[in-house]
Amino acid sequence: MVSVLAGMLLFMVLVPVLLLGGGDSGGVTLAGSGGALREDAKIPAEYRPHIEQAATKCPELNPALLAAQLKQESTWDPRAVSNVGAQGLAQFMPDTWTTYGVDGNNDGRKDPFDPIDAIYSMANYDCVVLKEVAGIPGDPIDLMLAAYNAGPNAVQRHQGIPPYAQTQEYVRIIKATAAELAASAETGEGMTAIIAWAQQQLGTSYSYGGDCTDAHGPNMARHCDCSSLMQMAYLRGAGLKLPRDTYGQIDAGPKVTGQPLLPGDLVFPNEGHVGMYVGTIPGFGDDTIIEAPKTGLNVRYAHFRDSGYWSKGVVVRPSVLARLAAAPLAKTGGGEGQGGWTLPLASYTLTARFGQSGDRWAHNHTGLDFAAGEGTDVRAVGGGEIVEAAWAGAYGNRIVLRHGDGTLTWYCHLSSFVRPQGSVATGEVIAKVGSTGNVTGPHLHLEVRPGGGAPIDPYAWLQGKGLKP
Repeated sequence: MVSVLAGMLLFMVLVPVLLLGGGDSGGVTLAGSGGALREDAKIPAEYRPHIEQAATKCPELNPALLAAQLKQESTWDPRAVSNVGAQGLAQFMPDTWTTYGVDGNNDGRKDPFDPIDAIYSMANYDCVVLKEVAGIPGDPIDLMLAAYNAGPNAVQRHQGIPPYAQTQEYVRIIKATAAELAASAETGEGMTAIIAWAQQQLGTSYSYGGDCTDAHGPNMARHCDCSSLMQMAYLRGAGLKLPRDTYGQIDAGPKVTGQPLLPGDLVFPNEGHVGMYVGTIPGFGDDTIIEAPKTGLNVRYAHFRDSGYWSKGVVVRPSVLARLAAAPLAKTGGGEGQGGWTLPLASYTLTARFGQSGDRWAHNHTGLDFAAGEGTDVRAVGGGEIVEAAWAGAYGNRIVLRHGDGTLTWYCHLSSFVRPQGSVATGEVIAKVGSTGNVTGPHLHLEVRPGGGAPIDPYAWLQGKGLKP
């Protein structure tokens, strides 16, 4: 926030509290102009879940837009101070912070230099400003960004984006950056990614009222309840906003009667509970539901026809499902690289990246995780010799492939081996995606070890082969 917004502090403090009865009403909408963040979006990993949750503050916001705004304000420096005194990640002026700053991490204080407080405060102020510029001709997002930069009074006075070169450039840069960071429904990862994201939450503890932004972490307020699991799977997988509660979600699209269910359909045994139909799951069965059931139980699979509980309920097909089904399913990028290399999965969602830290790993993460459905084909990224196909403890079922230059690639958490030994060609199916070992859901963990030594970043290595993970 470059300008001192003197005279603008006329509003009540709005603290971002998400009520179970809140959220959008009506059908599914695209998450603003940018949608969900790309899995490989270049933002600090520790900020991502907070950006995604903060962006639900009002319907016009979305994670890509909020991330682009934060980047433009401070280049991700939480201690930044501008030459006019704007502070922190979101560059609030002290007076503006006094009114609009919020305690985003619930530690009992509002600190503009606390990055989590700053993220939620930016979203809070964006939503206030959107109301202030409502009714002015022009794109609401453009007007909101201009007001954040130059102040709502300037936007109101000029009845549009003020004729300030700095403000006009601010709007342009943020919109362009948001487009770069976004994985939109049309070009993004589609229904496969929605389901894969939900599957990543399997085994995590249910938490009534939890927002499902960090189901694997220690804070139960970030775990999933039934409706937040649906909401965040659609948002994280394809940049789509569902209403927050079951009462809104049951009206998010037409009711399905007299026709087969499709993956992604929302199933309501009653108006207070919801699960997602995901189809056939190898090792579990046909007509499978994924749900966050109730307190004391974990996110799990259920059978649609068990005891008639699910099958006697209401099925809702979110209105964008047909469009997603016609779009590319999950990420299908890269194709063949330079010199006969390929990606290990044809369709996937990137989740944990190399070097990340967290409770799930004894040390920093040593590979790149490709989330996909159980039983998805795993392909050799390059030609070589399989030197191991065996159980490997926390890695589960693992194949180790040695390439011509001595580099080893590890394929971990496999459900089964297709080629347990011998020479294989680039792109040959060698195994199936699984959830063996230390995992929270089905995915491929890929490691790259030049000369058989320490692991390196697989993402950068694949890019070096001309691939686009």
